[in-house]
Amino acid sequence: MAVKSCRSRKAPPLNLCGMPTTPGYGAAKVGGNGMLKDKQSSAAALYDGGWRAVDRDQLISEYELTAEEADSLCEELKKIDGKISKEDFLLMIKDWQADHAPEHDDLEIAEPEMGDKDWEAVAYDSKCTYLLTNNNGNIVINYLGTK
Repeated sequence: MAVKSCRSRKAPPLNLCGMPTTPGYGAAKVGGNGMLKDKQSSAAALYDGGWRAVDRDQLISEYELTAEEADSLCEELKKIDGKISKEDFLLMIKDWQADHAPEHDDLEIAEPEMGDKDWEAVAYDSKCTYLLTNNNGNIVINYLGTK
């Protein structure tokens, strides 16, 4: 039994340039081979709409893609996911701290480092140490231990 994602989609179906098309009619295609004309633009528009590489089967169904097209788009979606800059990560942390003030006002943030696939930063206060990570544009705080 296939499990469908419950994530709501913000964007309607897209044409080659990332512009909305009539829902339900699939992605615009070119030529006889059925490949999407500009996979980077299409992937960027899909990403902005909440689609991720793990949604491959749903992309095939919703946009009437071939397995090859879906794999190609999913590769682009994976690349986009990993392209947050160090400066963006630091800005996300500052925004996160502002949203959670005064609870995390006293956190000291170490210099971010690239982890296995994304930026991470160790943070600490007078009692504990934490690891801050990025999860699809959201800061996640993980407790590491006491000082």
